[in-house]
Amino acid sequence: MSANLPADIPESVALSIGLKPLQAPFYFSRAGKAARKERNVTLKSGRAAELQEQKEKRSNSKTIRVRVGRLTDLMDMSIDIFLEVSEEYRYLLNAYQACGVARSTNTDFARSLRFCAPCYKTNFKRGDELNLSSYKLSDQFIKNTLSAMLVSVVKGYDMDNFPNEFNAKSNWIHRTFYLPEVKAVLVRYTALPVEPSEERIAFIRERHKYVTTMQTHGLDVVRWLSKAYQHKREGENNAREGRAAAILRKLEGLGYTPSDYPDSDAWNKILNQPRELTDRIWTTVRPKLEALIKQKREDDGHAQFEARLKERFAEFQPIYEEFIRLVLQDHVRDFAPNWTDACRLPCIVELASSDGAFPRVTFERVAAIDVRLRTEVLDSICQIKRDLLEMLHREHCRVHPRDARPMPHLGMEQVDAELVKATSLFVCHRCPLQTAASASQICVHWRTEHPELKWNDAWPIDEMFDRRRKRSEWPKLLPWVCAMPSGPSCAKNALVALGIPDDTPYIALDDVVRQGRLLCLCGSPAFPAPSESGWGALIKHVADEQAWHHRMQLFSKPNGSWHSFQLIENHSLSGPNPCLKLLSEGERAEVPDYSMPADAAAVITTRLEHDQRQPVCSFCYSMLKDGSKRTHDIHLPRDIAHIAHHLKTRHDETLSDKCILFVDV
Repeated sequence: MSANLPADIPESVALSIGLKPLQAPFYFSRAGKAARKERNVTLKSGRAAELQEQKEKRSNSKTIRVRVGRLTDLMDMSIDIFLEVSEEYRYLLNAYQACGVARSTNTDFARSLRFCAPCYKTNFKRGDELNLSSYKLSDQFIKNTLSAMLVSVVKGYDMDNFPNEFNAKSNWIHRTFYLPEVKAVLVRYTALPVEPSEERIAFIRERHKYVTTMQTHGLDVVRWLSKAYQHKREGENNAREGRAAAILRKLEGLGYTPSDYPDSDAWNKILNQPRELTDRIWTTVRPKLEALIKQKREDDGHAQFEARLKERFAEFQPIYEEFIRLVLQDHVRDFAPNWTDACRLPCIVELASSDGAFPRVTFERVAAIDVRLRTEVLDSICQIKRDLLEMLHREHCRVHPRDARPMPHLGMEQVDAELVKATSLFVCHRCPLQTAASASQICVHWRTEHPELKWNDAWPIDEMFDRRRKRSEWPKLLPWVCAMPSGPSCAKNALVALGIPDDTPYIALDDVVRQGRLLCLCGSPAFPAPSESGWGALIKHVADEQAWHHRMQLFSKPNGSWHSFQLIENHSLSGPNPCLKLLSEGERAEVPDYSMPADAAAVITTRLEHDQRQPVCSFCYSMLKDGSKRTHDIHLPRDIAHIAHHLKTRHDETLSDKCILFVDV
């Protein structure tokens, strides 16, 4: 290639002019992608025979077409004339396309070459990523001399890293270089004799001059492009401003004001186009703009109505509280909907939204619809009770899947009879309610503590683990109110263990627990005093302890690898010694003695005060699998009485310094 160039072009320069780009791997190239796309289309269209014929014709061809460009434009000029051509002319006429298969967007402005992404990745690498071990060059030469002999890639975003007066010696090894040029330069340099070194020195000087000239050319092109783009953007911005101003003037002439104009993507897309507004364009965009203005007015009116409606509902809140207290009877008052759900009753929506929601909600206006309001509240109460019964039925089906069946339709008397049972336990996930509650208690809690929330937003609930949705779309502990997990079954087992009929009312057992006659024999110091407790708190305590024991067995090592200690199930409701006991008049319960040695208690108390890590039970920690040791089930509270109780009731061990560990969480 260099033999056909003019004689006055130095050989050190000619070796760079006559280079061809490297071929990208066919599979990852644009040509490979185009071939796979063509094959898929051909197979789908049934032209398999034609595809095979074309494949045979291309079997001896190159894997990718390479086009260096119009080299004849360079061959007819001397090196001085070539280097003096203006950067605009060189960029427009000599921007060669290395890969002719698809559109190329990666440009090397110093060499006027364009590449598609696979070709660019194949032909360009950073200097510190080059494998030059075969040339046996010193690190000093590669770091200081080699980069000055190569033209680095000039990018628009990298302009600040280049000086205004570029010199080849300012190149450094961490810039990006053209692989064919790297190879050609090193092959020629290593072929020159080492002694005497005049030829190598002359070669390096010629390369320095060439690199300086070409790099300056690349920088000039990038600067010219940057100015051209900036000028283009300024023109487009001026056109946008002029178009928007012209449109707004025409709209003002039609009687519209700035308050009518929406701030939407559709509106801005019409106004902010870099095209001059003509009569034809105005005829096209005027109906669209007027439709957007109309929609804006409707949206503003609806937003104002919603704001007024919110004010009317706020005025109704104290009136509704008085209505519940004075109008509803005692046996239905507890199940009354909260304020938010009452505002959704048809009579209240109609009252608040009448006359555009301008009239205030007063006692007189509510008294006028008193009969209708009472009827709708009672209907809502019936639906709430049926929802609670449906929750109990779903919990029963979850625990006993073989008995799963649709809930039968029951009359309201039957529904009331089911909800007052001691086995009807519910929890609230919306707040840290640490105890279970009866049906009436949970409704009172919902109405008083969460008046701004809608009754169970996701009710009837979707399946808890619907695999067709993403994990992020799974229900988050919805509905807020639900039957206590394992609560009805645990309560039923407790009634069987105590010999109490399963239709015993919740309120009766609640009174017995508060009197201190029904208690858990574990004697946990965390359990509240009888006067502050109740049947729901007692059953939740037992259910939580049973669940803890089940998880510990699930995550524990095989029995053969346990140490010489035991894990006691002290909350069983079956067998001769259930954990619950109903005391007769004057009887006292026997609770485990977890007395603490004074010396051990003093040592552990000191450690709890000074060690900020999490205390855990050493026995529980030893029995768990390695992947389960970070579970919160083995965490102990920072209270010496709780720790001593756990060791005694769960492992039958006395408090000692070796019984607890401190771990990072």
